[in-house]
Amino acid sequence: MDITIDVVHCRQSTCPTCGMEGEACEAEYETWHHDNFFNYATYLHVRVPLIKCPCCGISAIERPWSREGSKFVHIH
Repeated sequence: MDITIDVVHCRQSTCPTCGMEGEACEAEYETWHHDNFFNYATYLHVRVPLIKCPCCGISAIERPWSREGSKFVHIH
């Protein structure tokens, strides 16, 4: 048995790099996998918004499951 989670972000408009107000533009589609999340293989399907910042350019918002030590792996 697998767990599948679809993650939807609000339309954040703050740059993840500098914190300035930016414009939410397109989104990237990503899939993340965890082998043992509460004893189940788990897949996160995520549309990650891109923020267009006047200072930094285009950046993706922060993904909490991608931080160091997380056991989620980006598969595509």
